[in-house]
Amino acid sequence: MKFTASFIAVAALFHGTAAAPQDGGASPTPNSPSGTSATSAVTWSKPSTSPVYSSTTSTYSSTTSTTSPYTTTSATTTWYPSSTSSWYPPSTSSKPYPSSSSYPVPSSSHSYPPPPSGSATPPYPSNCPPNPNSNPLMMSLPLTYDNTYDNGSGSMNSVACSNGPKGLVGRFPTFSDLPTFPYIGGAFAVGSWSSPNCGSCWSLTYPQTGVTIKLIAIDTSGVGFNAAQAAMDKLTGGKANQLGRIEVNAYQLPASECKL
Repeated sequence: MKFTASFIAVAALFHGTAAAPQDGGASPTPNSPSGTSATSAVTWSKPSTSPVYSSTTSTYSSTTSTTSPYTTTSATTTWYPSSTSSWYPPSTSSKPYPSSSSYPVPSSSHSYPPPPSGSATPPYPSNCPPNPNSNPLMMSLPLTYDNTYDNGSGSMNSVACSNGPKGLVGRFPTFSDLPTFPYIGGAFAVGSWSSPNCGSCWSLTYPQTGVTIKLIAIDTSGVGFNAAQAAMDKLTGGKANQLGRIEVNAYQLPASECKL
């Protein structure tokens, strides 16, 4: 009997619990059966109207707003080691490198071959006239010109060195046959017909220009030299007509110098 009474009490309690939501959680009325008085102690609350998801059940954590794919120290993170200051010049240096020890030091001037001893010969001819005392046989003599010697077809028979023992006509029939033509003419050294000095070779230098020519003597001349106009023009820079007569430094050369 005790077991049956307990079962009935539990069933009544279960019945009251299941029926309570249907009346919106209202308290039992005075007309309620006496067997359901045990349910008067049960309180029902109205379901919550708050969102299904609580603030703590969000699919994203509450800290997602501060979460970044980059670390918080990315702004200060450097790609260089902490000793990078040694890779760059000091703030007070204008050099693009830390020190000269980082780059090869140019070798000293002693690594280059020393300059040749003695005075070097200039790679161009000097414009200075030669020293009159450089050759003890040099003489300062007058030079005039005669157009007769400018004619390449002129006959050697028309000059003092034509024929005879020292004559030149056999080797050089005309003036243009001479190796130094048009630098030919008369010379003071040729005193007569077939002179021993026929065909002598002379160096003539005009001091004002420093120009030198080699002249073959084929005729007589009173004093100094009487050459073709082309010879004087060469010495004076084309001023033979203007000057007419000049002074030259002269000395005799071996015949081979004039290709004789």
